[in-house]
Amino acid sequence: TTGNSTVGGTLGVTGQANMNGINNTGSLSNTGNVTANMMQLNSVVTAGNGCSQNGMQARTTTGSVISCIGGIWTPPVSTGGAAANCSTTSITFGAGCQGTLVSTTSGTTQSVAMTSGSGYANYSCSNGSWSFLSGSCTPPPANCSSQTLSWSGSTASCSGVSPAINSGQLVGVNSTNGNIGSVSAYCNNGTISMSSPTCSVQTTNYNNPTDSSGQNPISFNPNNLAIFCQSKGKNAIVSSSVARDAGKDPLVVCGTIDAALKCQAYTNCTSWPSGCYVIKVAACTP
Repeated sequence: TTGNSTVGGTLGVTGQANMNGINNTGSLSNTGNVTANMMQLNSVVTAGNGCSQNGMQARTTTGSVISCIGGIWTPPVSTGGAAANCSTTSITFGAGCQGTLVSTTSGTTQSVAMTSGSGYANYSCSNGSWSFLSGSCTPPPANCSSQTLSWSGSTASCSGVSPAINSGQLVGVNSTNGNIGSVSAYCNNGTISMSSPTCSVQTTNYNNPTDSSGQNPISFNPNNLAIFCQSKGKNAIVSSSVARDAGKDPLVVCGTIDAALKCQAYTNCTSWPSGCYVIKVAACTP
């Protein structure tokens, strides 16, 4: 025929059929040998992926012929021997998951033994090379970096440097800003939370402080105490919890406070409160 022809049944040709080309959109079945100059395989597959029919041929992205063997797309065996096995190796996949693949023979699959993160992964071995098949990954929680923490107590504020902490770990942090205190730091997926804070003023106590001459006891008065602590290069604490005067011990000297911040005691003093208190312990901060 010189034009188009449609054959609804079987077309039998007993002789030789000469054609310039064949364009076929379905399957082509042939019971004899096929002899051709060249053959183009258009189906592109990945080595290690599953396949449904053994003996099928396809090509890789680089153009190499690949065969379906044992339900897995397998590249040709290298000349001179059997396909190489895959050795034990560490694998990183997904968003930060890690695991181990145990050595296996070519053409088989292995599941990853997880070492970091949660999830699963399956790999196939093809002639010495591992190929990812399927899996999912939930990355491990983030650790917390070293950072400065600040917290407060009833009378003071503290701060200190936390070391790097693994997620789920609790560490204690001591104050380093001159006050006394500590806090518990807990790391949860990259965020630090604090608990059990303690903080109090760091003080230096001086027993029986004296005036600038170093001879006369000073009387309990906020100004007197401030001047004494300043002479030591420090600040005064005047709260009753840390500034203990003679009246609390009790040691009382009757008299008056003069301009030199000294207690001028009366010579005949038999009772108080007619006198002034003498500081027994001066508490100063750094």
